[in-house]
Amino acid sequence: MKQLYSFLYAALLCPLFAIAQTDFSTFDAPVRIVDEIIPAVSSDGDLCLYSYRSGSAFFSTVNASGQHIATIEHPITFKAAPEIAGALPLPDQFVFFRREILEDVELLQPVSIDKATGTIEVLPEIKLALDPASTFLQAFDSDGKFYALYFSKKTNNLQVCVFRNAQEHVVKRIPLTLSKMDKRLFSGSAPLFVDEQLPVPIATASNHKKIYLRGEKMLLILDGFGASSPNDKHKITTDIVELDLAAQTAHYSQLPFINNTRPVDMNSILHNNTLFRYQMSNKSISLSAYELPTLQLKRQYTYELHDPVTLKATPVFRNGGKNKYPYDTATIEPTSKVLRKMTTGNAFVLVEESATNTLQLSLGAYQTGISGSGGAMPSGIPLVTAFGAAALPAVIALSAYRIHASYNPSLATTHFKTSLEKQTLGLADIRPAQGLWDEADKYSALLEEQETALGGVIVYPYQQDQLHYVVLDRATKKFRIVTLKSPQIGMNPSN
Repeated sequence: MKQLYSFLYAALLCPLFAIAQTDFSTFDAPVRIVDEIIPAVSSDGDLCLYSYRSGSAFFSTVNASGQHIATIEHPITFKAAPEIAGALPLPDQFVFFRREILEDVELLQPVSIDKATGTIEVLPEIKLALDPASTFLQAFDSDGKFYALYFSKKTNNLQVCVFRNAQEHVVKRIPLTLSKMDKRLFSGSAPLFVDEQLPVPIATASNHKKIYLRGEKMLLILDGFGASSPNDKHKITTDIVELDLAAQTAHYSQLPFINNTRPVDMNSILHNNTLFRYQMSNKSISLSAYELPTLQLKRQYTYELHDPVTLKATPVFRNGGKNKYPYDTATIEPTSKVLRKMTTGNAFVLVEESATNTLQLSLGAYQTGISGSGGAMPSGIPLVTAFGAAALPAVIALSAYRIHASYNPSLATTHFKTSLEKQTLGLADIRPAQGLWDEADKYSALLEEQETALGGVIVYPYQQDQLHYVVLDRATKKFRIVTLKSPQIGMNPSN
């Protein structure tokens, strides 16, 4: 019997560590521990890693073949760490934008890093022509442009600063007339940009506010806000704000309201032209799919407390926190049991394109420690240095997007998977495969098994179907970058 248990345990561990990984680059690190890491990746695969430690910023450039070009130190004269709004990859350089506020004037300081040599040039500060009382909301790069978003409560204008290079920019002003827009934009965490060409991090999916960009149209998807009418004070919904950057106009729409008379959380994600909304309460689970822009309901799955969750095609997986890899084998089970296995946190839904011409969805809850407004990208260092590789699942869930975050070693993600027919969204008789973020979880477990001494870590989407897992090894004082790729999930860019 003991031999049988040993065999079963080994069988369970084998798929855990069967990781689709390749070494991308290894190079000397300037320090053994960093406080922050921010990656910038160009469309051709070149990489620049910004890292910060105790008054010094370091820029490490790596070409698309994984060759380390240079790591150059850039001393910081400020007492506090600089706030990096984001970066713009250009054909010959990377431009990092550093935020500064001087006498209530918003400034952006471009710092250029030459791709070929790694040399640094600090460019003149840019004074943005913003409305009075404008507050920074979020920044991101997409399709060769850098976008910095500001909102003025005084004028109710959303201002979108669009940079084509380190200096040239235009400011788009879009009046927002929806009531309590400042509360929608700034309460809780900042809205996060979703790059539809890349894998979506779990923490981005679990955020209640998301930004999508499709050409000159920008979409804000805002979940969980109440109705404007006092008669509907116990109802919440999903607001959809479509911004036309060319015309500088906004259009509003809403999904159907749901009752908020019992604890409920919901979250939405856009995949192609289908908006999936997943909601959980203490008594039910529901998944709805709406066609954009008509908002016509395409499919809905709802399960009350004692209903078997036929949508569920896998056990409930748990990453991070306690009971990290439970050997749960149950698939279809009552809603009550599924809810008991879920951690307390933000509901989320992730959608991936499968090689079997189906959609693979991950549905669950993410125990988040996110707070504050957009502006800094978390590296997870306080958590990693305190708790070692065991904390990595929580760290990688937070990786590669720009928000302030507070860390907690008990952060956990619980979810189950399902497969849906791509056209009808009916249940597909195909067991969901491992996805890219599952590969990152397995690599984290491997680092923990190897007792790697971590001085910094970040995971970010690299190409259409790849992740980069960056580790600063304190023992060797080296940055190690591996490429993770799932052989079973083929990402398909949104239209």
